[in-house]
Amino acid sequence: MKKEKKETTKEEVFNDEEVLNEIIEENEGFGMTVKQKCLACLLIGMIIGALAMSFCWPKRVAKLKNGEEVIATVGNYTVSADEIYDALKNQTAMMHVLDLIDYSILLDMYGKSDEAGTYAKEQSEIIYQQYEQFYGSTKEEFLTSNGYKNEDAFMEYLNHDYYYNKYYNEYMLKQITDEEVEKYYNDFVSGKKKVHLYTKYDDSVDLKEIKKALDKGTSIAKVNEKFKGAMYNELGEISYLDYADYSDEFISNLYSLKKGDTSKVFQDGATGESLIYVESAEEKLELKDIKDDLKEMLATKKGNEDESLYYKAFIELREEKGLKFNDTEYKDLYDNYLKSFK
Repeated sequence: MKKEKKETTKEEVFNDEEVLNEIIEENEGFGMTVKQKCLACLLIGMIIGALAMSFCWPKRVAKLKNGEEVIATVGNYTVSADEIYDALKNQTAMMHVLDLIDYSILLDMYGKSDEAGTYAKEQSEIIYQQYEQFYGSTKEEFLTSNGYKNEDAFMEYLNHDYYYNKYYNEYMLKQITDEEVEKYYNDFVSGKKKVHLYTKYDDSVDLKEIKKALDKGTSIAKVNEKFKGAMYNELGEISYLDYADYSDEFISNLYSLKKGDTSKVFQDGATGESLIYVESAEEKLELKDIKDDLKEMLATKKGNEDESLYYKAFIELREEKGLKFNDTEYKDLYDNYLKSFK
């Protein structure tokens, strides 16, 4: 059955509130060039702390030059910048450092691209529309509530996101071999089909009874009227391009069905007891005509099934480029970060 999507970057991803909230995390601090930031992060620990603090502290804190400078007092108690810096030396700050490093690497790899600006504009419009639709928020309210000092800061974040997605998509394509594509084509791919799905809603209905009715030629309208204990979904036309959105159980049961066929009642990991009915079916396309698209679909599918691959892709990139930490505490943090993906 259809799976929830996380990473991503395509238009439909922004229909997922959880994913959307990940994408619009607070994102100040891109004032300097990325190369300047990356160098500063690696050589001057105080700037790292200041950048991290800019996500939740006023701008004047981020500009402190003296670590002993007092930034707050209450009675006889004082708080120094050094104390804050030490407190912020954690995995959250580590993620900000890695963002700066990765972006610097990717700029060296790809160079500046006009496509990044186009991507940022398109994605920002999608996000603004989603927030207006779901929360009634204006663009200005969205920017303010999510910590962006202005629209330019948000657009720059999305501009950077273009490069992250470009590299990740290329990385995932390299994980799919021609042999995998051919095997999947032979085992799972069929022609485009118009699909209806029944899933068990409660114990008042047996999906096998629905199957019998459909096999006898009973119309969907009459079946739905008679069997109200089942959940019905008209999934529309499904082709190999959509397979990444569905479970292997679903695609496997869909594979051999022709026009007017129903599947056996099967267990789907996402929806439980399920039944497929195919209203129409087209001929299967030749592998040579769909090989590239099929490879992209399999790359997306593999990423959906193992979300850690996104992080591993950038870990490999940093290793390839020879990342080293001069700050021992950050080195330890990064070493612990790596352990979580082994």
